Amino acid sequence: LPSLVRLDADSPPDPTHDGRLVHLSGPLRASGLVDPEWGLQRQGVLRLRRSAEVYQWREERTETSQRVSEREVRREVTHRYRRTWGRVPVDSSRFEAPHGHHNPEPVLPVGDTTF
Repeated sequence: LPSLVRLDADSPPDPTHDGRLVHLSGPLRASGLVDPEWGLQRQGVLRLRRSAEVYQWREERTETSQRVSEREVRREVTHRYRRTWGRVPVDSSRFEAPHGHHNPEPVLPVGDTTF
């Protein structure tokens, strides 16, 4: 590759290399990372990934249709509730039958975060 710039570990950054492919070799040093929400610290890492889920109620809606005559179709809607783990909080106040299926607001952030 004609536009490749090769550097050694002692080469200082050079603005003339901006926008070019640079090949650098040498020892890699990392001071570490901290997850501020959980207070988790890891030394000597380059990346820290947090994946947090919440155990919560989910509503499953099923609709069936049955033709009972030439002019009439009977529709039946059923709602089933089960608890599952998920990365996205579910608003249980919108359930058809919210009583007994309450999902509290998560105390800590839910989902994936990379530091």
